[in-house]
Parts: sequence; C-alpha cells; structure tokens
Amino acid sequence: LIALQPCDQIKLGEFATPLNEDKRRALLDSDTTTARLAVGHLVEVDLTDQEFSALSSFVFNVGKQNFEKSTILKLLNNGLRKEAAEQFGRWISSKGVVFAGLVSRRACEKALFLGQLEPDKTGHFNASACESLGVSPEGGPLIDIVLGERQ
Repeated sequence: LIALQPCDQIKLGEFATPLNEDKRRALLDSDTTTARLAVGHLVEVDLTDQEFSALSSFVFNVGKQNFEKSTILKLLNNGLRKEAAEQFGRWISSKGVVFAGLVSRRACEKALFLGQLEPDKTGHFNASACESLGVSPEGGPLIDIVLGERQ
C-alpha cells in the first residue's frame, strides 16, 4: 500500500519501476518494525522463528491494538499454542466481507506458526501450498480485521 487514495491519483515515484532485492528487503524491514516490536513486547512465552514470523505477519495486517486484545495472544501466553493457531482462521473478514486473500494469508500464517510451511530452495514460500492446508473458522465467530474482537 503506497497511499490511502484512489490508484489513479497516486504518484508512484520510486515505485514506478521494480525494486531491487536490497530495496525490497529494506522496505519490508521498515514497514514491519512496529509489528515485530509488538510481538516481542506482548508475547510472554518463548517463540520459534516460525511462530514469531507468523505472528509478525498477523500483527502487521490486523494491528497491534487488535492483537493485544486477541484470543490468539491470550491463548498463546497461557501456553496453548495449538489452540492459539486455530484462531488465525477467524480473522478473514474486513468491514463485514470475507476476503479470499485473507483466507489465504491466514492459512499461510497458521501453517508457518505450526511449522508446517517450509521455504523453497530460493527461500520463498509458495502461497498455493498454504491454501491446501486450509483454514477453518474454528473457535468462534469470524473476526473483522478492522474492528477486532469485541471485549
């Protein structure tokens, strides 16, 4: 996301041409810093690299405030990792609409969290592999990523 405005009004600047690997990595690192810090601050149990990565992706998408109030965090901090992983599938709607992209994203986050997702030889993940693992909305009603869980 470059700007919160219609695409035809966005001045792409440096993003008008493809970014090289170093620039992509620097941009990703910069964009995800807040999410990674939130995971490090809010999670009270030790995490594997995969769990940390999955949660960082999740927090980047739903926000620190929603994560802070989430059942995922509560379950995880109580040592209930498998139960926490089941919560990813509830976070697949935005403004009341279920999005296929969120279903796919949550499938990947859940698979990564559970250690079921391995990078290919180039170090990248294949999103289609995530989708085959599936995500189901177990453990309660769907949660809107904009509104978060109602307390």
